[in-house]
Amino acid sequence: MRTLLATCSAMLLFCVATASAQQGWTEYRPSGAPYRVEMPGRPMTKTEAVDTGKGSVDMIMAVVDLGERSFLAVYADYPDSAAKGVSPEQGLINAREGMAKHGKLLSDRALRVSGYPAREYVVEQPDGYVIVSRSVQAGNRLYQMLAIGKGGSADDPLTRRFLDSFSISPS
Repeated sequence: MRTLLATCSAMLLFCVATASAQQGWTEYRPSGAPYRVEMPGRPMTKTEAVDTGKGSVDMIMAVVDLGERSFLAVYADYPDSAAKGVSPEQGLINAREGMAKHGKLLSDRALRVSGYPAREYVVEQPDGYVIVSRSVQAGNRLYQMLAIGKGGSADDPLTRRFLDSFSISPS
């Protein structure tokens, strides 16, 4: 989870470098993961191996880049050893702390999404980018919906629609 910020930064740079404004909203339902989210355009997908300190995990990402902002739907399945002795709530706090490590935590709240523990938080990075994240812990799977942009806000209508559309289907 420590490297999530680096991964998000790399994805943001990738998206900015290959910017192509998307039009319209798309319901995204990846194969192999029982969730849905509405994204403001057709997402590009990518899988990236990330070292967690307790082993490598594959982060599966769907990204929509709008030039000034990017929207990412990310999930990863962590091994049992990574979650051993850590409650889902503490795992979410750890993810938040990793994201805020080099930035400023502007807001944070606990909630439940589709019956699972979740957190929604906003982190401002030193470069002025703002990350709005809704993270959900469902067993060993961590879902993160991220809206990233200069001067972003959790109250932005695009961000709200994106975050609020996320749900996990029963397995």
